[in-house]
Amino acid sequence: MKNIYNKKYAESWIKNYESKKDVNRVKNLEPFIKKKINDLKPASKILDVGCGWGMVAKFLKQSHHYYGLDIPKTFLDYIKKIYPHPNLHLKFGKLPDKVDVENSYFDLVIASMVLHVLPSFKKSINLLLKKTKPGGRVIIVDFRDSLDLSYVFTNVIQNDKKAIKGNFLSYSGEKMKAEVYYHREKEIEKFLKQKQLKFKKKYLGIAFVSYEITKD
Repeated sequence: MKNIYNKKYAESWIKNYESKKDVNRVKNLEPFIKKKINDLKPASKILDVGCGWGMVAKFLKQSHHYYGLDIPKTFLDYIKKIYPHPNLHLKFGKLPDKVDVENSYFDLVIASMVLHVLPSFKKSINLLLKKTKPGGRVIIVDFRDSLDLSYVFTNVIQNDKKAIKGNFLSYSGEKMKAEVYYHREKEIEKFLKQKQLKFKKKYLGIAFVSYEITKD
């Protein structure tokens, strides 16, 4: 599926966010992100890859330095309008290789609900770590293994062990083309352990799992 991350895709997700009907994100994901931002020291530098409609930007403190990257310009324009901030840096970017920011620079790097749009996750995690300063953290959030996504997809063109592709139906009733690649928790954890990375795993409600990785 080509060119699905466009203006229509962004507008659909913005409508879903504004509806407040996406209960899993509202009750589980947003409070988790808010706490991680609140725990940061003043003047911390944050990289948000796949920033979307601004779930991270929503909780910024005035002294924070925020770098948000995504594909649709519609997302970036929305963040500028809804969450104005003196240290807001927004630009095009995407994993696994178009993240044009300084290396070893960020106190916190976030990739929330991003890895599942990629056929492979290893190169992306390596890049996220590359952008993180020593002692900094990478937070990855994605769908947990136990979540059955088939009930929110229609006009399915692929549904196997590798991925599900078709039309995604959001909580607000928005339909959009989508593809989700299955990266199993054991696969991610095996990769992190092989790299001898320290990480904490946490389930966020019935839908999401998070990995908080500390860079030595």
